[in-house]
Amino acid sequence: MINIKELNKKCQEFDELEEKGSFYKMARDLVETGFEIEGYIILSATWNKREFMKASSEFPLNEFREVVKEVCQPLFKKLDGMKFENVNFDDIESEVIRLYNNLSKFKGIKYVGASKIMHLRNPGLFVMWDTKIRQKYKFWSTSAKKYFDFNKRMQSISQHIEWKDKNKTLPKAIDEYNFMKFTFS
Repeated sequence: MINIKELNKKCQEFDELEEKGSFYKMARDLVETGFEIEGYIILSATWNKREFMKASSEFPLNEFREVVKEVCQPLFKKLDGMKFENVNFDDIESEVIRLYNNLSKFKGIKYVGASKIMHLRNPGLFVMWDTKIRQKYKFWSTSAKKYFDFNKRMQSISQHIEWKDKNKTLPKAIDEYNFMKFTFS
């Protein structure tokens, strides 16, 4: 279980120590103003840097744009307005899995990047993960089903929290908590 006091403490530590935090806001602003692909690329290049840089010279940008437009955007639209705090993840399992599978197939995005893009587009619904976070919660596979299960687990361990911060969604706060606890340390 995550308690509110520790969650707030880790979020404050994140704000003070994580230098790439401003790129998150920049990427969110781009997505919100219609520059979705650019926001995804900025977040991938900063928060999924190792994976993205390995593939950046060969990244299939046009194919990525097409998949986002034709497959992901309709799925994201269907999920708009859903909130992590009260969604029944079982009702949206197929959408989560399709999104994750379509995004993670790109070299440079893969599994960490897929979770970040999904969060960036629906920040009130998806919690991001990275390798250390995934492993600390004993998710050994990077499959779409495991990412789906990870979100359900994050919802379960935070269901008692009444999140009131208007500047940060609960999924973002949980990510900061996990990052400071498992990745940053």
